[in-house]
Parts: sequence; C-alpha cells; structure tokens
Amino acid sequence: SLVLGGTELDTTAYPHAGTTADPLSDADVRAEVARAARRHGWAEDVNHLYLVYTGLDVAECDGGLSYCNMAPSFQFCAYHLTFDDAGRQAVYAFMGDHALGGAATGPACGTTPGGRVATEPDDDVTADAQVSVTAHELAESVTDPTGGGWAGGAGGGEIGDKCANQSSLRNAAGADLYLNGTAYSVQMLWSRSVAACAMSLCGTSVCGTLPGVRQTAAAGRAAADGTVAVAVSVSVRNPSDTDALAGAAVVETLPAGLTYVAGSAHPAPASASGGALRWDLGPIAVHDQRDVTFRVRASGAGSDPRLCVGLSWWDMLGEPQPAPPPACATP
Repeated sequence: SLVLGGTELDTTAYPHAGTTADPLSDADVRAEVARAARRHGWAEDVNHLYLVYTGLDVAECDGGLSYCNMAPSFQFCAYHLTFDDAGRQAVYAFMGDHALGGAATGPACGTTPGGRVATEPDDDVTADAQVSVTAHELAESVTDPTGGGWAGGAGGGEIGDKCANQSSLRNAAGADLYLNGTAYSVQMLWSRSVAACAMSLCGTSVCGTLPGVRQTAAAGRAAADGTVAVAVSVSVRNPSDTDALAGAAVVETLPAGLTYVAGSAHPAPASASGGALRWDLGPIAVHDQRDVTFRVRASGAGSDPRLCVGLSWWDMLGEPQPAPPPACATP
C-alpha cells in the first residue's frame, strides 16, 4: 500500500529559467530531492519515493536539448530514476506539468492523446493529465524502483509504459475511475497474468459491485378487444468505481399471455423470437447506465403480467461475471 509521507512547497527560484533555451536538468531535480530529504529527515531508500512537481510548462532536459519534456524535442511526460545521495539510495520521479495535457507543447500526456476532449473529469485537462501521469510513475516506481526489476513482455517496457495514454472505457463525465466520490481519468497498467492492459483484475469472482438492474411496467387502458398495452422500462447501471462492464446483455422472457409489440422498443432488440427479447448493451463505463424501453400487450383475463429480466455480463478482460438477481415488475 502507498502512504503519503509528507509534502513540501519550495518557493525559491529555479536554478534555471525552465525554458527550452535554459531548462532544468536532472541534476537540478536530484538536488531538490536531496535538500528536501535533509530538511525533513525523510528516508531515502527503495521504500520511499520522491515526486518532484514543477510549475506549468517548465522545461527539463537531460543530455542536451534533444531530450526534453517540452517542444520541439518532446521526449517524455515524466520519468523515475534512482541516485546515490551520500550513501543513501534515493528513488525519485520528475513530474512535468504540460499545458493542455501536452497538446500545446508536444504529444499528449495522460489519457487524452492529442489534448482536450469534450469532457474531462475535473474540467481541467492539465490536472487530469497530471493525475494519470502520477499514477503511471507511482506504479513503475513500485514495480521497478531501480530500473532493473519489472520490465518485459512483447516489446519490453515497464508496467506503465506498455499502456501509456490508454484509459479504460470512459463515461459521459470523461472518467474511468472514482476515488472517494471524485471522478478521474487514469491510464491502465500492464498485467503480466493476462498479458493485457487492465484497470483491475477480477478473475472469476465478481468485479467490485454487481451491476444494478431495475425494471418498471405500467399498464394502460384496456382496448375494445380486451387486451391491455403495457409500457416496460429496463435500466442497467454500473455502480463500480473501477471496472467497466463488457458484453452486457439483458434478456426478457415474456410469460404466457404477453406479446411484444413489434417496433416499440428503443433501442431495437438484437433478437425477438419465441417469447424472448434480447438486447446487447455492449460495454458500460463506471457510474454509467443503459436504458431500454418497449411495449407488450396483455391478452386480458388469465394472463400472468409479471415481467422478469436477467442480465449477463463479463469484465473488460473477457471473464464472465456473476449475474445479479433478475429484476421483476408487475404492471
């Protein structure tokens, strides 16, 4: 687990202008780590990570102006390394802060390649990008603190690099993750066990919270022939903070005496035969919902008006997940 050990705001002037003509260097970042560790008595070892953040669009270059975090040589969003600080092994990460998530100064950082999209969770693409890049470097610093640990798989790369800029399915708010009720867009990480990028691993157990299924049915007036039209609404909600649903499908099996009114459904069912209606709802992002409406006609006396709908689904890695109880309604 990760615990915030402390923070410091250094208001002294940068040792360089922070422009592409006079950028900060990796040596400047290391010096800042060493000073902070001494001032606060913070430990320096592989169990402690120093994240060094700069102001917006401050340039940092290493090995000359051809390897910088800003245009025109944009090569990285952030990085993590280690160095010897008077016999102590300091693990640190430089965290650049890029305007428009990198769109104004180079390729995108975060989970929005090319910069801003219509909706960002915090309505601040710079902050949202910084959150995702921080998660990237944290994960890599834990799994590969000294640069000789976890790296590999097809094409090589660390756990964050292999999934850079790749978010899980994002909802209408632009989020693929919620923590303490706050929405974020955070990139996925590489999972060696499934050889894929993933937000979390559910395996064969339930992915967090079961999806919620709700059904309502309202009967209208009886027609001259004695039949009654029934308006039905089905909602499937993904309450999970971390896991999108994939392959969500609902099946409504009509009891005897109820007949589907062709053309009444929105969206149209994938199949409607033998008294069974099926909708393939596809993936559903965190805190997102899919709705289905349709009408059936009850034959009148003696028919069973009770309607029940079932949901099947699997996680984003293709693992089937337990189904919630059927949702039933009686008009």
